Amino acid sequence: MDLMAVQQWRMNIFFFILVFSFVAVWLIVNMLVVSAGLRVVRVIDGDTVVLSSGEKARLLGIDAPDMGAESSEKAAVALEKIVNGNRVWVEGDRYGKDQFGRRLIWLWVGCESKPEFKAADYMDKLYKANKGRQMERWVEENPPGCKRGILINEELIKMDLARVYFTEKEGEMKYGERLRRIEMEKL
Repeated sequence: MDLMAVQQWRMNIFFFILVFSFVAVWLIVNMLVVSAGLRVVRVIDGDTVVLSSGEKARLLGIDAPDMGAESSEKAAVALEKIVNGNRVWVEGDRYGKDQFGRRLIWLWVGCESKPEFKAADYMDKLYKANKGRQMERWVEENPPGCKRGILINEELIKMDLARVYFTEKEGEMKYGERLRRIEMEKL
């Protein structure tokens, strides 16, 4: 093998190692980000946030005062304090997006590990399995991996900064009864 061929071979090996290292580091960083949850990068109002994934999301089951309305700033500041710098976990439900294209979510903070959420269509399947009859198996417990976690949607109701609100489409939401019970206890 002549000197030119050896140098070319070394350059190819160097290039391969460089590309492989870049891909390996990129994969590791992305796996850590996914396993570490997301972050809220901006609070728009008391029930709408922007996630580190770039998605605009609206908290399910609650209605906080809109921007400019009385006590809207109080709700937004409280939400910001809850999520500030903390990783959050996003759980879906039967309705993926609202009419404004925002992702509809249950938002968790303080989970001890990656939560094991019920499938987004859990309530829909339960409703169909019961053939539309009244159901009594709403999700009451925190999911595994988030037993000590806080459901932020619920916390804002407890703090009296939001009220329970569901667009009454067909079927229930996972934590719907849980939120209604908290609101009733406040009365």
